[in-house]
Amino acid sequence: MKAIILLASFFAASISMADCLPNTLCVGDRVMDSSNRLAQVLEVVDLGVVKIKLDGRAFPVNRAVAALSKKTKCYQSVCTDDRVLDLADQIGTVSEVFENGKALVKFENGKSDIRVAVTLGKSVECIGKVCINQDVKDLSRNSGIIQELFDSGKVLVKFDHTVFPRVRTFLSMDIQAPCKIKENCTVAAPAQAPKQPQQQKPPTLGRRG
Repeated sequence: MKAIILLASFFAASISMADCLPNTLCVGDRVMDSSNRLAQVLEVVDLGVVKIKLDGRAFPVNRAVAALSKKTKCYQSVCTDDRVLDLADQIGTVSEVFENGKALVKFENGKSDIRVAVTLGKSVECIGKVCINQDVKDLSRNSGIIQELFDSGKVLVKFDHTVFPRVRTFLSMDIQAPCKIKENCTVAAPAQAPKQPQQQKPPTLGRRG
C-alpha cells in the first residue's frame, strides 16, 4: 500500500514539473475558459489541472483542463487575421481563434468581443462570378459598387447616393449566387479593379530668356 502511495506521489510530482500534459496543454499556451475568458497557461499543477493567468486579473487560478480550449490558427474556414462580418453586420478582424469554435474579433469601432466562428462571414474577393469592384443595383434600382464581399451572402456596397457604404444581403441587391453559400461556392481569384484613366500631365514650359 505504501508503495502505491509513493508511486502516486512520484507521478504527481513528475506531472507538476512537466511543461506539458500529454496531448493537451503546455505552459505558455493561450486558452479560453468555459466563460469565454482568455488566459495563458502558467503551470501544470496535476494531471488534468493547470494554473492560468486570466487577462485583466492580478492573480493566477487553477482550472481543469477539460474546461479550457486551446488557441489554434483556424477553425473551419475562419482564421486569425481574417476580415469578417458578424450577425449584427459589424465588420472586424479576427484576433484569436480557439478549438471550441469561438473567435475573438476586434471590430472597427475599437471594441473586441467573442463570436462563434461559423456565424462569421469571411471577406473574400469573389463568390462564383460575383466579385468586389463590381457594379450592382438594389431592388429599388439604386446603383452602387461592391466594396467588400462576405461568404455569408452579404456585401458592403457604396451607393452613388450615400456617403458611407452599407451592408446588404445578396437577395436585397438582386445578386444570384450560382451556388449554396458556405457549402459549395467556389471562392474565385481576385477580380481586377477597374483601371482609372491616367491624367495627362501639362507640358512643362521653359523659361524665356
